[in-house]
Amino acid sequence: MLRRSLLNAPMAALVAVVLAVAAWSALPAPPASSATAPPSAASAAAPVRVMPLGDSITGSPGCWRALLWNRLQAGGYTAVDFVGTLGPQGCGQPYDGDNEGHGGALVTNVANQNLLPGWLSATRPDVVLMHFGTNDVWSNIAPANRLQHRHRHL
Repeated sequence: MLRRSLLNAPMAALVAVVLAVAAWSALPAPPASSATAPPSAASAAAPVRVMPLGDSITGSPGCWRALLWNRLQAGGYTAVDFVGTLGPQGCGQPYDGDNEGHGGALVTNVANQNLLPGWLSATRPDVVLMHFGTNDVWSNIAPANRLQHRHRHL
């Protein structure tokens, strides 16, 4: 059974990459150089609200979120606001650490307990960057059950 669970891990990684690409493509174009546009043009845009959603990989310590945030800022994507009901959990560098990364959470439990609507209404994200399901795989929850819960409740 563990071997079958490990075979699902590449699929979970692929889904996470696809979601990350989708989130990246939803971001507005970087601001034009200061030679062609006034600096206030970039700051006037409403920020894109991005919710990092998942389990402990998403939440603690969240260093991938710090790296992403700082690369976005350095690349001129300054109108990005990470949102979530949880705050930053370290990493030793400044970044917008808001997130919805719940250590040990099972996506099936989040779906069964209908937790997502509350998180979404509290933070109103434009984009949800989701990496969820690792704990379900390690808990040997059958893929059919994981998929059924995700599609029905999430």
